[in-house]
Amino acid sequence: MMIIKISYGRILSFSFVHIFLYSFLFLIYIRALEVYKFFGNIHFIIAVWIIPLIVVLIASYVKVVVLKSTYAFNLKVNNLHFNNLDEFLYRRIPFFSLIFLLIVGTFIVDIGFSNIALFTLFTNTSNSVEVMNQRISGLTSNINPLLTYIYSYSRALMFPLYFSFLSILFAQKKISKWHYLIIMLAGIFFCLSTTAKSPVVIYMISGLLGYNFAIGGRLKVNKIGGRIIAVLLIPAAIYPLLYGTSGLNGLVVLVESLWRRLTWVPSYASGVYFDYFSNHNLIVGFSSNKVLSFLTNQEYINIPSYIYENYFETTIQGGLVNASYFASFYADWGLYGVIFSTIFISILLVTFDYFFKLNNTFFYTAGKVIVILGMIHLMLSNFYSVSLGRGFLSIPLLLLFLKGISKQSYLPIIGNFYVRSK
Repeated sequence: MMIIKISYGRILSFSFVHIFLYSFLFLIYIRALEVYKFFGNIHFIIAVWIIPLIVVLIASYVKVVVLKSTYAFNLKVNNLHFNNLDEFLYRRIPFFSLIFLLIVGTFIVDIGFSNIALFTLFTNTSNSVEVMNQRISGLTSNINPLLTYIYSYSRALMFPLYFSFLSILFAQKKISKWHYLIIMLAGIFFCLSTTAKSPVVIYMISGLLGYNFAIGGRLKVNKIGGRIIAVLLIPAAIYPLLYGTSGLNGLVVLVESLWRRLTWVPSYASGVYFDYFSNHNLIVGFSSNKVLSFLTNQEYINIPSYIYENYFETTIQGGLVNASYFASFYADWGLYGVIFSTIFISILLVTFDYFFKLNNTFFYTAGKVIVILGMIHLMLSNFYSVSLGRGFLSIPLLLLFLKGISKQSYLPIIGNFYVRSK
């Protein structure tokens, strides 16, 4: 029924469960049989086939039986309004934007033009190994280790959240076009500086979704689809540069590489995890997480780095092979990890549907965008990283905290209307 609605040309409503399943279908499932033939690992294909069934059954049970609800959010946010937190943030937008630009400027001075992978790519297109080395260490500060964390969390979480919030304000005509454009371009440069393609896609789509959540009317598929494709093409333009192609051949490389990156790579990376850990009969348990390994007195193992070093023969040090949440949990606990982690995530998805349906303020809507993108990122990275660094859990917890301390009151809003905080 949802496919019929999409084919008709308009998305009427989506839930987090819908988006999770469509992301899984496109990023993992569509090439899963090819990956299975490549590795011949029965555990991989079993996991891929049972995950959608678990999500649908558990989410349906929680929604209908536990919550007794049919809550799902529309891609149009109804009754969008300011609350105390929105007012507080809005009045300080010039200050926050200045901090945003200072972080970007500090990064350029800190790393240096010659060590920024994006510049090396344009000035020396034949030296792809040097670009890869600069990409791996691209956010490492030469001044202070604390700045490394600031750069990393800014790119992965805070900048997309802020840009989504600004996009909502821009859609409501509450900030100037030039202010919005400067932040957009500075953020694109910062995210693209290491030639990593995922960060700039997340950044741009966070703005795109924030804007479209804030505008009136139902969202047309051709518009949102066209804009997402345009966003994907920005970082994909790196592929022809890396391979030294141009003209029509460059366009072919761009399209083929983008399709491969979106469909084959996530599924293949997950297959690598299943292949390695099943063949070596390894279960790493809590060792894959720094905090849990410390609490359980086990040696920490960085699984993406471990796989890169032990599965692939390469001379480049510091590389990572990130895979989906279910592949990471397979490394931790085998098929039991796949099943129980999917049950847990299914419950979270329905909970988020309920939570965000009841909160239609500006900053909560920006938070919703980040949670959606974090959820999609579960197909590309482990649960722990996505939960904290990508905002899948950290943003809802932050919003709950802010909701708890915010006051309930009537607020005068900049403009000609008054709203009530909820």
